[in-house]
Amino acid sequence: MYICLLISLFLLILLGLFLYKSWLNPVSIFNLVWLIVCFLYGFRLSPRLQANLTDHTCYFLILGNVVFTIACIIVNKISVNATFISKFEKKEIAFENIKRHFWIWFVIEIFETIYSRGFPIIWSLQHNGKTYFDYGIPSLHGFANAYGLSILTILAYLLFKGNNKCASKIRIYIIVILFMYLLMLTRQVIISAIIQIFVVYCFLKKKVPVVKIVLISLIIIIAFGLLGNVRTGYSEFLNVADIDTGIHPVFVGFYWVYMYLTMTIANLNKLFNMTFSPLGVGYFCSIYLPTIIANLLFKTGSVDQSVYLVTQAFNVSGYNADAYISLGLVGIVIMALIYGALGGGLYKKLVRKRNMKNIIYYAIYIQIIVLSFFFNQLFYLPSGFQFVIIYLLFKRVRFRK
Repeated sequence: MYICLLISLFLLILLGLFLYKSWLNPVSIFNLVWLIVCFLYGFRLSPRLQANLTDHTCYFLILGNVVFTIACIIVNKISVNATFISKFEKKEIAFENIKRHFWIWFVIEIFETIYSRGFPIIWSLQHNGKTYFDYGIPSLHGFANAYGLSILTILAYLLFKGNNKCASKIRIYIIVILFMYLLMLTRQVIISAIIQIFVVYCFLKKKVPVVKIVLISLIIIIAFGLLGNVRTGYSEFLNVADIDTGIHPVFVGFYWVYMYLTMTIANLNKLFNMTFSPLGVGYFCSIYLPTIIANLLFKTGSVDQSVYLVTQAFNVSGYNADAYISLGLVGIVIMALIYGALGGGLYKKLVRKRNMKNIIYYAIYIQIIVLSFFFNQLFYLPSGFQFVIIYLLFKRVRFRK
């Protein structure tokens, strides 16, 4: 059944390419991500943590991707014109405007740093017992990350569009934001930023330098591993990953990436084959609503989610795990429908009007589905709230032809 899973995902990729005539379509990208993850899982480099996939797991994975694909295509086709030629209208935020937001974000981060009494990267080097979880103010930190990612993506757009007058300043602002995230040791936000910047680049540049992208990707993977060595420790990672290897610490990033990609499948494989009663709509809503609102509307006790994981060291379970715990098979369908429908709608807007706002919306969405193997990015404050921030930033911007 594992081979059928891989073939199904491959066919869905081809379907997206056939329908949209572009490799940047949501159907192909989403299914490609899950094809890569499932294919890599087949190597089972950590066999004691990564059991053989059951037929049950394969059926559920296929179901989620098929539902996503159908929802995306239907929403995209409902009112799309026969032609896919976009009218390029300008609806842009000027550098002078986004510069003010940059300084607001920067002040928030300085305030969080003072409140936290330092940066996580310094704590890790000092081995003082504090981690990146101790940085920032809850909720405010998530908002600040979303704010910074939104500003960063807009700056990247302005840079790639050819704003020559302010190009040097834009580069400095981009470097400052990325450097701040490096000091926070927030690899997830850094990866999200890189994905969004890359998507914007693909829409604004005619040629994509494949060789450079491969080299940059290798550098990012190595850097990802080095950051992991600082945050968790080289020996500790090999221990929790249960990998029997003597790989050099500099290149351990390849194993970091492999484990994060594939442990979602291992956790889903355990979850989909467990016998338990779904926790219900209350638990489902409590995950995606602010805590105060959820407590007012629903009475849900604390849930030990570690029982659904192969190991607590890798708590990644993809975009639909919580939905399955809450509603069972129905939860998988609902979450796939939400992701697919949103992708179809955003891609339709992009095709009709390839303006700054729609490109950035779509870049955020692509980041969300590319990291859908990680967890539910759509309902994760630093990722999903970017849609709200971008909407508010563009609310007063007029079209200029």
